[in-house]
Amino acid sequence: MGKYKAALQAAIAGLTEVNLTAPIVIQDVYLRDSIKTALGITGDLTFGDMLKLTTLNSKSGRLRSLEGLQYANNLVRLDITGNAITDFSPLKGLTKLDNLLANPQIVEIPLKPLI
Repeated sequence: MGKYKAALQAAIAGLTEVNLTAPIVIQDVYLRDSIKTALGITGDLTFGDMLKLTTLNSKSGRLRSLEGLQYANNLVRLDITGNAITDFSPLKGLTKLDNLLANPQIVEIPLKPLI
């Protein structure tokens, strides 16, 4: 039992505290509005809100940046069809993302940073 207690204490010591009420700044107004619509909120977006996001559809054709989506750790499905996205790096750490619809706007995807 002692070795399990030590392992548990070590795991707890390695955790990072996150303020779920801290605001998230998303510069692209179309991305921000899409997220707020998906979550059914009207106020500022927070870390906690982003963790609730599992599906996002943003097919406005005006989206230019995915910056901010890196906080959506539980995102499973993302549809950004018809937008002009060139930087997909905010999606790099989204390990639950298994359905990405991103055509026909892809001009160039640098695969190395995404792997």
